[in-house]
Amino acid sequence: MEGRVRKPPEQVDGPLWPHPERIVADLEAQGYARNSVNAQVWLVARLSRWLNSEGLALRDLTARELDRFEKRRWERGGSSRKTSLAPVLRYLRNAGELPEPEKAPHISSAEGLIQRYRDHLVVERGVARTTVVKYEHVARLLLRRQTSTAGELVLPDGKAVTEFAQMQRRSHQEPGCVA
Repeated sequence: MEGRVRKPPEQVDGPLWPHPERIVADLEAQGYARNSVNAQVWLVARLSRWLNSEGLALRDLTARELDRFEKRRWERGGSSRKTSLAPVLRYLRNAGELPEPEKAPHISSAEGLIQRYRDHLVVERGVARTTVVKYEHVARLLLRRQTSTAGELVLPDGKAVTEFAQMQRRSHQEPGCVA
């Protein structure tokens, strides 16, 4: 039995009006499931209405404005599963509608990186405190492996993170191991 598929909104008002169909095509080409695509269209509609209510054009959608939108979105609650803006923003940047984000400031310590990760989990993802503690533990394990013999932090790339995650999963699947 298939799960319930929420239909996308019929219309998206505001500055994102011309984009939903192209965003849908882009997400489908990437293999997103129908419910995920529809959730993205609902998010586009919310963002577009918010931009309209704030009197902002699409070109005004800076990191600061995105933070304001996300904060309001999280404060309003709603579904326990929050949809990420990342696929929509990626599409808009690739389409030339948004500038590339500003480079993040250089972080010289693992603790600084952990703090930014914690902020991301709490503010942007709405993760519960107990879960944040678990995620921080795993992040510390990863960063410990990424510290050179000179004590310099070497930020992991996607491959290093994937290999670490696979290693962690295997270590918790060994007989006699309590996860």
